[in-house]
Amino acid sequence: MLVLFSRCRSRAILIALLTAVLPFGGCTDLNTPASPGEVLQLTISLPSLPADGFSTAQVTAQIDPTTDERYRDIIFTTTLGSFPSGTSTQARSIVVTANSDGRAVVTLRSSNQTGTATISAEIRDGGEVKASQSANIAFQAVASTNVINIELPAAEAPADGASVLPVFARINNDLPQDLREVVFSTTVGTLSIGTGGGASSVQVRAGSDNVATVNLVSPRSPGNGVVSATLNGFSVRRTVVFTQAYPDRAAVSLSGSLRLTATFATKAFLTVRLFRDVGTVSRDTNIAWEAFDNTTGSPVGLFSGVVPTDLQGVATAEWTPGNTPDRGTTTITARVPGTNVFASVVVEIIDPPK
Repeated sequence: MLVLFSRCRSRAILIALLTAVLPFGGCTDLNTPASPGEVLQLTISLPSLPADGFSTAQVTAQIDPTTDERYRDIIFTTTLGSFPSGTSTQARSIVVTANSDGRAVVTLRSSNQTGTATISAEIRDGGEVKASQSANIAFQAVASTNVINIELPAAEAPADGASVLPVFARINNDLPQDLREVVFSTTVGTLSIGTGGGASSVQVRAGSDNVATVNLVSPRSPGNGVVSATLNGFSVRRTVVFTQAYPDRAAVSLSGSLRLTATFATKAFLTVRLFRDVGTVSRDTNIAWEAFDNTTGSPVGLFSGVVPTDLQGVATAEWTPGNTPDRGTTTITARVPGTNVFASVVVEIIDPPK
């Protein structure tokens, strides 16, 4: 037997819970069992919530205000979502003591998964459930952009290994403090926070302005990259185009003597170094090599072993004057196609030894 209500119209009534319980607001016929709704009522403030992992609804359990203190603890459970004021922010059960009005109120946080949550409220006597009610609430699909968005000041950057493109993730301002960690990742280039080193993935906490920021450092090879931001299971992505990083200037050099004999056995090893004011030129930048006699203007010799730029912006080639009849000075030039950047070296062609 359980004394649930203390008094009704000046006479004490012993109640066997769920078999002879007083209804709210008055006495009951002791020969008529009370319905569960007369012992414990359960309501949810909303019929549905977006399945965004942070939207909330209020769950209220109501008992008779005169219920004995031993039976005022209401045990709430949910099959989906959580009670953030519980033992953890992901708790699926919580115990709340009914107030002087017989009300026990708890906040339900939605799940980031769609589905129907069944919320239950129970009154127990030890391990025995004396009263129980349940209600359902739907968690409905929501677009990722309702939770988080990516903002870029530009959609492209030079592939120079140094240019920095800030990436902003703007989150929903209703997100609670425990759900504000944004994970950024990129398929090309690296991500950095402040002046720290680069990585393909970093975690940043959104500030009071609801924005998390990371720097995307360009790679050294052109191509398309995808940068993404993920928060509480929701991801958004943007494509960034890394374009060819052209040089601002160049310098060419030749190993060995600048006086070359007019034979095919003569080989000149040429190096051109390309420079940028920011970073380096993109890897595999092609070089157009040419050699012209300074007197006649006619092309001289043959190029071979042409290699585009490496990660340091250095390209190489071999050149032979062959059996050219021209004598005197020849200008060898390295040009970067698509730009006005070039560099030259002047050699002297001499007769082969007799």
